[in-house]
Amino acid sequence: MTFGAFAGYIASVLVFATFCMKTIVPLRLVAIASNVFFILYGIFEGLVPILLLHLALLPLNIIRLAQLQLAAREIEEAFEEAFSPTSILPLMHEQTWSAGDVIFSIGDDSDAVYMVGEGRVQIPEVGIELGPGDVFGEIGLFSDQGLRTASAVMLEDGFLYRLERKALAGALVQHPRMGIHLLRLITRRLMQNANPDGPQGSETPPSNAEAKPADRPKPPTLTMERRSRRPSNRLAIVGLTVLALFVGAISFAPTAYWLLSRDAAVTTWINQATSSIKGNIITPLPLPGSIVGQNGHIVEVADDQADRGDILRAEAAVEAAEAEVRTLEAYASSIDETVLAWDQRAETYAVAFRKKLEINAKGLRREIEALKDRLELAKSSAERAGKLSNRGYTSEADEELARQTVLDISESLAAKQKELAEIELRLDQARQGVYFDEFGRNPDWAFQSRDRIKLTQEEAQERLQHAKVLLERARLDLQAAEQSHIDQSQATVRAPAGSIIWSRIAGEGAAVTPGVPIVSWIDCSKLLVDVPVSDILVSLVDPGDLAKVTLEGENHPRDAVVVLKRGAAATLGKDDLAAIASGHDSQTAQVLLRMTAEMPTDPCPVGQAASIDFVDVSFYDIVVAFLRL
Repeated sequence: MTFGAFAGYIASVLVFATFCMKTIVPLRLVAIASNVFFILYGIFEGLVPILLLHLALLPLNIIRLAQLQLAAREIEEAFEEAFSPTSILPLMHEQTWSAGDVIFSIGDDSDAVYMVGEGRVQIPEVGIELGPGDVFGEIGLFSDQGLRTASAVMLEDGFLYRLERKALAGALVQHPRMGIHLLRLITRRLMQNANPDGPQGSETPPSNAEAKPADRPKPPTLTMERRSRRPSNRLAIVGLTVLALFVGAISFAPTAYWLLSRDAAVTTWINQATSSIKGNIITPLPLPGSIVGQNGHIVEVADDQADRGDILRAEAAVEAAEAEVRTLEAYASSIDETVLAWDQRAETYAVAFRKKLEINAKGLRREIEALKDRLELAKSSAERAGKLSNRGYTSEADEELARQTVLDISESLAAKQKELAEIELRLDQARQGVYFDEFGRNPDWAFQSRDRIKLTQEEAQERLQHAKVLLERARLDLQAAEQSHIDQSQATVRAPAGSIIWSRIAGEGAAVTPGVPIVSWIDCSKLLVDVPVSDILVSLVDPGDLAKVTLEGENHPRDAVVVLKRGAAATLGKDDLAAIASGHDSQTAQVLLRMTAEMPTDPCPVGQAASIDFVDVSFYDIVVAFLRL
């Protein structure tokens, strides 16, 4: 309970006590005390209408109490002093009368009281004459029948002051002295009527008619007499007591609020562990207060009716991809065999091609050697023919024929050497894998058909690799579908290791859907303090401000810092916090503190009451903030 609420309860008890009072003075005293406590209630709870009402009622009750004290003193003084009618002249009406006029007769309705302003009035039944300042006609007003008990006749011309019955009632309330005076006057008149010739005591002064001229009261004037009256000692004591009570309450209020208020509560964020799939809880729920283990497991949820359509479609895609890969592998294998056979044939052709070139080259070398020998012989023969021709043994024609033979053999030798060089070049290129015939053309078996079959082989390998990629992708899709089915058919609900199960939301074996909470949990290592405050106080604190928290049962404060503040229309409730302070209502704002000092966690202090001291907020700040409203 906050100090403001406590003051409100005290004020309510005092209001009830006022209705039990039988006398007005104690009632006013209790009302003043209730005003003080209502003012404190309005300040601390931020109730502006109540505060303004009782700030107005407090001086009003003090004034009324002072008036009561003055009225009591006036009544006491009225027994000792003569009544001056000048105070009620504004309530009376002046009437002019002539000598012999009957003002009223015995038995008439008594509807007013009179006072002689000028002239003389006679009461025939008792033989009394009244002069200026004398009051008459009062007995009939207070009789049971309300009738005149005597007559009144004007003896001289003059005027009278008339006070109606209704106006008399108001005059008695406003001027208690008049009531005492009328009481004394009626008593004297009754004693005179009972014993007109008897002696008059101190309680029965002589009438104005019999009084000496010096003793007769002068005619009243309309000038109001004023007397300064000092309040009684009792009134001064009451005023000082009320002032001391108010000042003491104001001075003690902040200390009482921080020390006596235990409305704040230790709390923390409340978290919910939810299901990620649709299914049923298949493991026992943990009990509230149990601690989550190191693996973080809380419960298992399973769905026996989870859809396997994605798995079946993924399996069909894998089978189709595998069949495509097998087909392409067979095709690529046949192409590889064809290429291998072609390579073998090509190698056979190449060996034969090189062998043939080697044979041709070998034959040409022999022919060249033979031509060289023939050329040497032909040259020798030509020399001999030249010598014989010079000597005249042979003709010149034989010499020319011998020379021609040398030329023919030389040409044949050169042709054969050229042919040999070409064959050796082709043989050297063939050894390097380059084949061409005597006309410089590449044979079909060497490159062209082989290039085509190689290209076909590469295309088959590319198709096979693409099919394998598709197969791998289909297998990954199957694994994903299987994992998705596992995730949809079975899931583990988790919470941080070491957290405490706060409450069970779902029941044992309950059917759940994704996002449905199963249990709530809290982390006692991250403690907060929920503080209900007024809208005035919440405006004085800001996130980051320091505060002192004193837990119930402890004497030393702990450090805390403001992390969040909310107005009365947006406070956090049990859906967000594990514990809510008891002082919250529709008019209460909220401040959340984070404990910066180390707190005991065994047992967890969530829900424990605490008192709060905002270090940077004083009672003066609260009053100033309230006045700004």
